[in-house]
Amino acid sequence: MRKKVGIIGLGKITQLKHLYNLFNSQNFKIEAICDISEKLVDEVGELYNVPYRFNNYQEMYELPLDIIMVLTHDHAQPIIDSLKAGFDVFTEKPLCWTESEALEIEHAKKESGKQVIIGYMKRYMPNYIDLKKQIQEMKDKKLINVKTLASGTKYRVPMSHKVFKDSRLKTIEVSGNNQTIEKIMTEYGFTKQQAEDYRMLVELGIHNLNLLIDLFGEPVKIDYADMWSSRKEEPAINSDVFVKSNVSAHRMLVCILEFQGGIKCVWEIGAFFDGEQEYIDKITINDLSEELTIKFPNPFIRGLPLTFETNRIIDNVPSLSVNTMFLEDCFKSELDNLYLTIDTNSIPRTPLEEGKRDINWIKKIIKTIKYE
Repeated sequence: MRKKVGIIGLGKITQLKHLYNLFNSQNFKIEAICDISEKLVDEVGELYNVPYRFNNYQEMYELPLDIIMVLTHDHAQPIIDSLKAGFDVFTEKPLCWTESEALEIEHAKKESGKQVIIGYMKRYMPNYIDLKKQIQEMKDKKLINVKTLASGTKYRVPMSHKVFKDSRLKTIEVSGNNQTIEKIMTEYGFTKQQAEDYRMLVELGIHNLNLLIDLFGEPVKIDYADMWSSRKEEPAINSDVFVKSNVSAHRMLVCILEFQGGIKCVWEIGAFFDGEQEYIDKITINDLSEELTIKFPNPFIRGLPLTFETNRIIDNVPSLSVNTMFLEDCFKSELDNLYLTIDTNSIPRTPLEEGKRDINWIKKIIKTIKYE
């Protein structure tokens, strides 16, 4: 039987990925949607023929839904409210912004007896079990390189897919971002720059951090971390793309993590969404005889390939093998796993505890950086 879903938040990633895959799923039915924008609720509701549409998610709880999907920018309060209302919850990453929020969610989950599943979609690659085995069998792993350069979305996304927008939300978005920064500053004792860098790493780095920890265990230590602004010129005056100073300043991260066995990981992240260079998101793992590279495409564009490249020496001859799937396959596999989790009340592959752990590691990285 198809599970009835209630969706909170109708932003870009909801429209480009979640709604599209839910609509085409045999296991789920989009029963209700909610957003503070009446315009988005009407337009998305008509496109997907959604029977129940709300601007206040509390009203959604009166329906006999099977699961709530929290796809807003700030996840903590909708997660807590949905758990208290008696629903299992799927949430986009991150679980939340701060450790105190994570503790509140943890308490609400314990009291409700319901599940919280985090949308770390890279952990749902259809070949993930085989991939993990291949990496574990690499006998003398020496170096991991993780690189994310978030670029090339300003013009390419509108050319690829229709995304409904409501320009009237801009002021609310700016206010919400400012409140998030203030919340992080207050709880962690961060400066404004530290808080902005923390948020950037949570938004752009937490997927790969979660993947690394699942593959190699938690880091033994942080050897080095630094962040800086790579942009020298001022952003365009008339640009309405940015509301985040860490993005408009082109903030960059270089971090070196050490994992069990002395394996070093060089981690690079850059945020410059107004650039049109290629979107880069890849993980490379090296041992003495093999190199494996996983290349993820721009998540905001449908239909792009996800590739796995393996370089080996076989009988003294260099060999390159390339396997390909699509990022949509990860989202489909994630939905299949989500259905199984709530149907059998089993332990999620990507549970609440991982989200709590991951934001703690981001905090540790920020605290390692020597700010002037």
